[in-house]
Amino acid sequence: MQASLRVKLAFTSLCVLATAVCNGSIFIFPLLAPSIALRLHVEQIELTNVALGGLMGQYLVAVVVGMIMDRFGTWACSLCSAVLYVVGYGGMECILQTYSDLSTPHIAIRWLILFNFLAGVGTVSSYFGFLFASSKNFPGATGLATGLPLSIFGLSPLFLSMIASTFFLDSVTGLLDSTRFLVFLAALLGSVNILGSIGLRIWPRDDDMGKDTAPATTSEDPVATNADIGDDHTVDENTPLVASAPEPVEIEPHQPLPNLLSDGHFWSFILIIAIATGTCEMVMANIGTIVQALMPDSQLHVPPGAHGVLASVGSPSTALSVRQLHVRLISVFNTVSRIGSGLLADRITAPPSAGPRRLSRLIFVTVSGAVLGAAFAWTAWGLRTEKSLWVLSTATGAGYGTVFTVTPTITATVWGNRNLGRNWGIISYAPLIGTPIFTFLYTAISKQVGAGKTCVGTACFSATFAACTISSLCAAVVSFVLTRRWRKVL
Repeated sequence: MQASLRVKLAFTSLCVLATAVCNGSIFIFPLLAPSIALRLHVEQIELTNVALGGLMGQYLVAVVVGMIMDRFGTWACSLCSAVLYVVGYGGMECILQTYSDLSTPHIAIRWLILFNFLAGVGTVSSYFGFLFASSKNFPGATGLATGLPLSIFGLSPLFLSMIASTFFLDSVTGLLDSTRFLVFLAALLGSVNILGSIGLRIWPRDDDMGKDTAPATTSEDPVATNADIGDDHTVDENTPLVASAPEPVEIEPHQPLPNLLSDGHFWSFILIIAIATGTCEMVMANIGTIVQALMPDSQLHVPPGAHGVLASVGSPSTALSVRQLHVRLISVFNTVSRIGSGLLADRITAPPSAGPRRLSRLIFVTVSGAVLGAAFAWTAWGLRTEKSLWVLSTATGAGYGTVFTVTPTITATVWGNRNLGRNWGIISYAPLIGTPIFTFLYTAISKQVGAGKTCVGTACFSATFAACTISSLCAAVVSFVLTRRWRKVL
């Protein structure tokens, strides 16, 4: 490998890691929510819709982002992400600063949903840029080249939440200073992705260029020579006069889109992903309000001079620290599960030629569904205080990370690599189905139980998690059935 190529790959690797560790900003919205609630005097459902806007943004245009990457390259995704982040978070900061000029909070909320949606689009654009720049630049180690950036991406909410709690706390309220932190996010993510537009490129290798420029045998020179046969062979009466043609490269057949969409197994797989990711992202978006519902009345406290809305978010020193704890738990277990499931899957699974006793990668999805179902059941019927909420947070992070780590490989193995971008783009819309369903269910039940006030108590979420329990266990069963159906290919 040339020295110049090593330098380029090293720079690309640094850009990949820097982009990945900063790219999880939409997942820390629960830390911003109390400050926004205090400033805008909004209800819970409106804050949930702002969080949902960011989550939807990362899925709604995934196919479009993939087409941009295919047409222009990974650098273009990073450049688009820089613009989207600056406009998204900069716009949110402007709305919060100028809210006093608006006649109703609903106008501000609509703008916040739009700008957070743009930040979500920036997230998926940056995600495509760093993930495929890494995997395509290191074709000999695609497992590590994919798993490591995804693991760093899983740590991003932890990294950003630590920065937020260290440098951006309001000294008066004890909450995050949302406007200052939004300016910081716009500057940080804009700068990192501008740098990524320079470094996140696919660098050509000498061996690739050699393959493209290798001279082909022509009809004017069909006779084999000693050089063609090899220096250690001699020409005799058994030597063929015409050199053997190279073995044809097997080309994967094209699968038309109608054939894919008529495959019942394809839709079953999408259903599994929709349930797994939808339930997990519902928890991520609402972990702050779940903590709020579980906080005992004895811990509620309003600092002198704070607005009455602050009473609904609890003691900043206690409630904020508990929110941060669970955001970090989700982030850590998301990261650990991505590394662990990737390494474990490579060790205990094998190619189809290994025989019938190998273990399918789909078993990781099955186990994740079962674990999530058990955690949701505990939350629905066994949880009483925030001290036991770690069961939900750790299971959510682990299940979410595992599913997202193994599903791209499953997609490529079952439906082929030729249309992997198209197929994965369609499957990536699964959270777009599951997340709003479970999030709106949570919000509607919480609003009904709270009767227009801040919802407190396990009744705020128990019915929602009962539905999540049933859904996750059904997904685990369907996944197990597919494991049996696909045992010859997975």
